[in-house]
Amino acid sequence: MIAIDLMKVDRQVREAEGRRTKAERGLSRAPDGRDPFFRLRDVSSKTSFEELCDLPDDPVVEALRGWVGWLTIERVTWPDRIRSAEALHARTHRSRAFEGEWSPKELWQAMIGERESRSRRRAFASELERASDAGRAAARHGSERRREALRLLGKPLPAAGSVSGDRIESVARQVLSDLASALGGASDGPWEEAIVMALGRDATEGWPAALRPRWLADVFRGSELTAGLTLDVRELPDALGATSFARALGSYGRAIAEADLPRGMPFTIARSPLDPLLGARQALFAGLPAEPAFGRRVLGLGRAAARDQARSVARALGISLRFEALRVLLSMALEEPPARASGRAAEESATALGAPLPESLFGTVPRLGPHDGEALLATLAGIRDRAHLREEFDEDWFVNPRAHEALRDEHHRPASTRVLTEETTAEGLDALRRELGFALA
Repeated sequence: MIAIDLMKVDRQVREAEGRRTKAERGLSRAPDGRDPFFRLRDVSSKTSFEELCDLPDDPVVEALRGWVGWLTIERVTWPDRIRSAEALHARTHRSRAFEGEWSPKELWQAMIGERESRSRRRAFASELERASDAGRAAARHGSERRREALRLLGKPLPAAGSVSGDRIESVARQVLSDLASALGGASDGPWEEAIVMALGRDATEGWPAALRPRWLADVFRGSELTAGLTLDVRELPDALGATSFARALGSYGRAIAEADLPRGMPFTIARSPLDPLLGARQALFAGLPAEPAFGRRVLGLGRAAARDQARSVARALGISLRFEALRVLLSMALEEPPARASGRAAEESATALGAPLPESLFGTVPRLGPHDGEALLATLAGIRDRAHLREEFDEDWFVNPRAHEALRDEHHRPASTRVLTEETTAEGLDALRRELGFALA
């Protein structure tokens, strides 16, 4: 057997994951079709995966095996990701109500950007329903291709946690049930009104006029949380409402976790594919606007105004969480025959939102990905972390140096210490119920 330089493979894996992450972010803009795995096939091929499977087990080999197998599936299915992105951006829909040709993304942006007229919003939504057939077909094709790629790999990949697929489905339904019990229906109208409510436009106090990277940096300026780190913050959303700022803060938290790698530890030991740390930090920081202390300390609001606005943001984030849980159920529906899947999509979305999503939107609204289940569990882990930080470091934990030290300490632990389990998931659900109690108080 040819000797394998494990540390060289580790460096190549880190490079490949960096390229893949950057390319994935680019899919939200016009996709350029470039292959992020070009000249990195040594860490993204079945042959390399099998060679690692033949090596004696040790922590580094096991970690590399998981990464190379995962990157292999990502490489093989990358053209399907491109296809889905192209369907979203293609200007091929000739509108009945508006002049010119539109892409589904342009219709989506016009719909959520419409502030005054529900009828005009409904018109954009109707056009989007008619423009999304290609996105639905791409989502189904991509799901089928991924299942086939996993079958051909021949050996199962290491899981992100010990929570089974059936249990993840049960968790998604539990999240929707808890949200419905606490907050009622997501909207009082067609499906697009639930999306508008999720923007948090009634929480208007204290935000800057525009969403800039400098505002994010100023929130934590002078703290140890970002000391020594070079952050790659994802493209910021337009400031459409309070949850736009929440999403930006979530991207900032994820960027901190991505950048804060332990020195001297192999990358594949420090981070795992689908590492729950990244999604948990994203959820933790995205939840900051739902903290009254954030309104007081960062936005400069009075005590009563900060409390009221935090509750409004919490309710809006609750609707966003409905979409996250719905993604899990719809992604699972992709594995069913088309006729059954479309019926399930309508049923699941009606339960989640109070209004069914049209069949044509299946795979476009909400957009679906292969890792939606893991993302939901990581979000619950972030909600659990926020409850722990509040209990240990008080309500203004986000400006507490000891809390920052605790967060960075976790960043520097091996990924094997962050496996998602039934226990961590149950803790996340309990924390969510407490958060919902605050939103209703």
